[in-house]
Amino acid sequence: MIVKKSLLLASPLLLLFACGIKDRNENIKIDYLGQQSPGSTAKEFAQGIVSTDSFEHSSPVFSPNGDVVLWNILSRSRPDYLLEAIYENGKWSAPHRPSFGDSTADDYYPSFSTDGKTLYFSSRRQEPAGYVHRDMRIWKVERNGNKWGAPVPFDTTVSKSHEYSHSVTDKNTIYFSTSQVGQTSWNIKKASLADGTYSEAITLPFGINSVNYEDGAFIAPDERYLIFESQRAEGIDGSIDLYISFKLDDGRWSMPVNMGPAVNTGKTERMAKISPDGKYLFFGSNRNPKPGSWGFDIFWIETSAINALKDSSLARVAIEQPLGDNLLKALEDGDNDRSAQFLKEWTAKYPGDMEGMRTYVGVLRRQKKYEEAEQVIASMPEEWMNSQMFKVDFAIIKFALHKNDEAVAIIEPLLVPSEELELRYWQIINGLTDTGLYDFADTYFEKLAAGGMHPVHIYNRACFYAKAGEKERAFRHLDQAVDNGYNTISQYENDTDLTSLKTDARWDKLRKKLK
Repeated sequence: MIVKKSLLLASPLLLLFACGIKDRNENIKIDYLGQQSPGSTAKEFAQGIVSTDSFEHSSPVFSPNGDVVLWNILSRSRPDYLLEAIYENGKWSAPHRPSFGDSTADDYYPSFSTDGKTLYFSSRRQEPAGYVHRDMRIWKVERNGNKWGAPVPFDTTVSKSHEYSHSVTDKNTIYFSTSQVGQTSWNIKKASLADGTYSEAITLPFGINSVNYEDGAFIAPDERYLIFESQRAEGIDGSIDLYISFKLDDGRWSMPVNMGPAVNTGKTERMAKISPDGKYLFFGSNRNPKPGSWGFDIFWIETSAINALKDSSLARVAIEQPLGDNLLKALEDGDNDRSAQFLKEWTAKYPGDMEGMRTYVGVLRRQKKYEEAEQVIASMPEEWMNSQMFKVDFAIIKFALHKNDEAVAIIEPLLVPSEELELRYWQIINGLTDTGLYDFADTYFEKLAAGGMHPVHIYNRACFYAKAGEKERAFRHLDQAVDNGYNTISQYENDTDLTSLKTDARWDKLRKKLK
């Protein structure tokens, strides 16, 4: 299978670390590619230099002394690559690929150590002899003066496969995201360094992680706060938003807070980075589409103007680590009974956590306790039903209870043309699929495909159905993928997700269409 990565707000935000960050680096003077400060309103960063018609897939990362900046580009023709610019003699060079770049493999998501001597990045490049080949792992490369060394794989105790979006503290504790976490999508992990050796990575607890997507971790150098991206019930119009969690005085993490309309919109916000002088928050967003542009642009805003929710009631609530760890483990394992038990405790302890309540509804749905799930949603605060994701959940439960007209009446208003229309469709399709309502899921999948879709998504759906034992649906989607140009024979023959299909008479017929 090919994997492509492709919320209601609390009160207004309170001052975001303006003093704490600046105190540590107040003497740093960085030229931000000649750009004027954006002030308290998020603005597109470095149009025509960083923000271009390309797909920018990371925020720019400046070295602590400001002499180099790197960022990530997704290529239309692959592989994906890094760009850098060098500051010399009072001016910036033109963007170019760094000397350690690999023209044969994807490179992603640069981040500096806090002393600027090491750059970390993710890559699918071939490892040196003695390393087991992985799909994508973390690499590091040393910088000596203005020269890059030779990249090497990062500690294999930590980086095992498919690690991404990393951030490193003063003590070289590394935070990163990975998809190798069972049944809970992408989650954030951390690994600590002691006496020159990294510990096994641990997954951050439920509350920070969820059954949904968590990625793009940025950790403060002193670990006082963590910024990350997630798609949650609290998100604006159900979009992927940036969230922040604070380290409380007793060492526990606070419940995450949506960073609010100063940063987030009803579009997607991702890939947060704080500049080394602490003055600016950089992030990617698709909020401002332009003709010819096909992905994210980079935005920035002064940190002193982001009224962060540090003193909000939610940010002062500590995550009970044992409960959060036990709950996340049950969700990762797909143990619905244990998950439901822990979620009852969680929602009683954190009644204001919309994402916890939504997760509980999802587990009830997987247990086929549809009437109970319907009652839970009906008993929620009325304002929660403004959440895009709860509306989708409610509609799916209505379908499961054969209340189709009520379900359609909820869903159709969500499918009006917008920049986030595809995201809405995927929420519906994935929810229906997860509930086993394949006919309804396929109906909405076909509606989405009718507007144009990369055939890899059709192929991935076929893989799901093959593993689920739905051979008729699997072959139908494979035929569609082939007809839409996804027809490389080696991909089909080598994909173990399709093993159950290869003894079927229809497999030979399909193979004749491949190249």
